[in-house]
Order: sequence, then structure tokens, then C-alpha cells
Amino acid sequence: MAGQRSGRGVQSIEVGGRLLDALVRAQGPLMLRELAEQAALTAGQAHAYLVSFRTLGLVEQDPATGLYRLGPYALTLGLARLRWHDPLAVIWEAVPAFAESLHLMVTMSIWTDAGPVILRLHEAPFQIYSNIRTGARYSLTQTATGRLFAAFMPANIVQPLVEAELSEARKAGVPDLIVNSDYQAALAHIRAEGCSQTEGSPVPDISAIAAPVYDLNEQIVAAITLIGRRGRLACQAGGAHREAILAFVTGLSHRLGYPTQP
Repeated sequence: MAGQRSGRGVQSIEVGGRLLDALVRAQGPLMLRELAEQAALTAGQAHAYLVSFRTLGLVEQDPATGLYRLGPYALTLGLARLRWHDPLAVIWEAVPAFAESLHLMVTMSIWTDAGPVILRLHEAPFQIYSNIRTGARYSLTQTATGRLFAAFMPANIVQPLVEAELSEARKAGVPDLIVNSDYQAALAHIRAEGCSQTEGSPVPDISAIAAPVYDLNEQIVAAITLIGRRGRLACQAGGAHREAILAFVTGLSHRLGYPTQP
């Protein structure tokens, strides 16, 4: 259960919140014993909180099984949150501090009818590549961000854009950019790894790591991309920058309601 402490709070509310958090994370209704264990409480302590939560409608108990689950008022709270919740604003609000902690450029991209487009960017302390700008479209075949979207968006939406991109390249006299089997294997690898990276391509000496942010519908809502000098950006599995961006997007996805694991 995430939160920021800005002053003295009410401990009993925070303790009770652990029960609600356990119900949020549960795959189904829970027994009192299971719920108490997950909230690090005794069964007696948990029951006292649950009585109050039932009165408020935050929790309900199945009369046939005795199992507990979130109640109707929990849904009311969630819907109230959604009415004014702007996922892209939530994501962008977190980007500057993340970028500054790593001293790297960070872009936030979304999917459009023309493919992935940079919606916002946070510059690095030093200029990296002048063609990276708000409104620019990422290549689906050559960039980390483009491949990320290609991996996680429906194939029937992505493939026509990929074919159009390759057709334009051929008309410009550029040799075939990809072999389809290799490209599909690369997308499968991205899905397995949960992120995409490029090193020295398509821009020499520039590397990038892109990772997806999901919403409560379990759909990719945006891509966060770290961009830095080749050799200084730790793209490999277990690398500091790769681990940092994966942790960042996991936290953002959780804030947007994606059912991430505790």
C-alpha cells in the first residue's frame, strides 16, 4: 500500500488499511485467518476492524461461506477516483524526478493512428540528440520504443504500419530493414523481458531502454524511454538503468490500477 507521510497520522487507520490492501491484492475472497495473516494482525484484531469496515460498506462478508471481500462502497470510491483521474498526467508528474535522478533524457510516448509518438520529454543535463522532440514519431522497426509498442499492441493494428514503414524505406532506396522472422523473434523477446532496448541504432553512439506503463484495463497506456550515450546506459539484464526503469513503470502501473504483484 503506497503512500507518503507528510505529518502525524492515525495509526489505527493505517493498520486497518493493511486489511483493505490485502483484499485489493487478493485473487478472491479471503478467510478471516488468511486476511489477518496477510495484514500481520491477530484474527481478533482483524475482526474488530472488519466489523467497522462492514458498517461503512468497504468490506462485505459472504453469509454462506464467511469469506471477506471488498464491499460496494469500495467500488464507489474507485469510480469517484476515475472521474477525475488523468493517467497521462499521473505518469508525467513522476517523470522529471526520475530523469533527474539518473541524469538522462526520458520520453513519454503514446500510441496514435500513425504509430508511437513522443507526447512529452524531459531533457538530459546535456543535449543528446536534437531530432528527439515532442511530436516526433518513433520507428516501429528501428527504435526501442517502436518495437515495444509493436510487441504489446495487437498485431492487426501494428502490422499495416510496419509494412508501410518498410515500403517507404524501399522507395527511398534503403535496403530491407528487417527480416520478418527476426523481427517477430525480437518482439517475442521483448514480451518475455518486459522491456525493449537498442544500442547504437538507429543513431550511432545512442542507446535507449523502453518499458510499458499499463492501466487498470491491463492495456499499455504509455511507454517510458531512457535515452543516453552508448556504453553509459546499462541496457543489459540486471543493469542499473534497466532495473531502474522497470521499477519505475511497475510503480506507475500500480498507481493506475494495474494488478501488479506485491
